[in-house]
Amino acid sequence: MSQVANKYTYQRHQPEQTMLYQLVERHYPDFQANLSPHGKSLPYYIEKELKRVTEVKTYVLLT
Repeated sequence: MSQVANKYTYQRHQPEQTMLYQLVERHYPDFQANLSPHGKSLPYYIEKELKRVTEVKTYVLLT
């Protein structure tokens, strides 16, 4: 039984290394800044999710 327990180890997902994360991190701030002068914005649920995606790096750096 102890051999089975030791066989599996936790391996953290690394979302900060995905293409999606890198694109959002690189382009979202400029995209959002370009919308503001025109009085436009993304729906709240999209902004919330994109902000959450970019906060992953902050969390990773703190751990």
